Amino acid sequence: RDVFYVLGSGLEKVLSTTGCHELDGYGRSFAGIGIPKEIAQLMNIPTYFAPDLEAWNEHRALVAEKRLQAMAEAAPGKEPRLPRFSHRNNRLFKSIGALAEGKIDANTYEDHAFKWAQEMPINIRHVLSVKYPKAPTRRQPGKVDLSIDGYDLPFVIASMSYGSQGETAFRAYAEAAKALNMLAMNGEGGEIHDMLGRYYRWRGHQIASGRFGVNTMLLNGARYLEIKIGQGAKPGEGGHLPGKKVSEKVARARNALPGIDLISPNNNHDLYSIEDLAQLIFELKTANPDAKVVVKCPVVPNIGTIAVGIVKAGADVVTLSGFEGGTGAARVHALRHVGLPADVGVPLVHAALTAAGLRDQAEIWCDGGMRSAEDALKMILLGANRVGYATMAM
Repeated sequence: RDVFYVLGSGLEKVLSTTGCHELDGYGRSFAGIGIPKEIAQLMNIPTYFAPDLEAWNEHRALVAEKRLQAMAEAAPGKEPRLPRFSHRNNRLFKSIGALAEGKIDANTYEDHAFKWAQEMPINIRHVLSVKYPKAPTRRQPGKVDLSIDGYDLPFVIASMSYGSQGETAFRAYAEAAKALNMLAMNGEGGEIHDMLGRYYRWRGHQIASGRFGVNTMLLNGARYLEIKIGQGAKPGEGGHLPGKKVSEKVARARNALPGIDLISPNNNHDLYSIEDLAQLIFELKTANPDAKVVVKCPVVPNIGTIAVGIVKAGADVVTLSGFEGGTGAARVHALRHVGLPADVGVPLVHAALTAAGLRDQAEIWCDGGMRSAEDALKMILLGANRVGYATMAM
């Protein structure tokens, strides 16, 4: 009885976060990467980068053999155990820290990031290579034009909120964006009052459908306003800032009370249709006619069709958030098992907007586990206009 109770409670929790109300609808939330089409059809799920079935079976057999051998060698004389979850990012963070402290240069870090991408690929871009011409033309970095829409760099410091970030880091993002003439987005949760409007051109405010510190001053305090209808590392789930993080300063920025948990419902409790989204975009542009509206959504099956609807609703930017985020707000199950990579979403959205004749009306941004300049190069080649970094900036 206890087992069934636990299983039932777990299912109810997962179903509620994805907006499902019956078990029959839950299976429609699944998708596969690297699963042959024959198997995906049996499971009634979409699949991306589908390999040949025979080659897939041979590869799985080889991987299983190597894993068993590695487990046996790691613990001779003991019962084999599955290896622990990979901590690839932890190894990268040491190099990132050394780069930030000036102990290594950017080229050394890039070499290290490339090495781990080859040894432990966890994104599709890690197994893609850039095809260079046989006789490439060498250019001086300072003479390459990376500008876009009046900004010097095609990068975005992705949305991180005050409260999830300490004040020093939070202020540093805006200062860095101003110094580099690029964008720094502010996550859901209001703005420190003395920063309002100070970074108008280089700042974006995430308003997440109108919660936590959103007022007319905030809407007119930045050039970009971002509606978050989902996050790559936890698509369909709401956010949660624990009460112990809601200090007096954080509460003041968010128009809340100190010590009170701040919980965001998931998007299914918030925006019920494309008409609701269009109305929200209309209201934001009424409050600030100069604003550019960004809609941030996770990569899901049929994201191309969804993006067409978003642009038709009046959005100026579609941000595609991939599964590999460094967010502290996502639970372990989400970080391991939930979401699709931005590598899947960007080419699908680029193609869908182009086919609909809308590609010149909106930019495509992407984020989620971007760790190097090579990541940015590949995502732009796949169709993105700008690439977001959060963990790297932190």
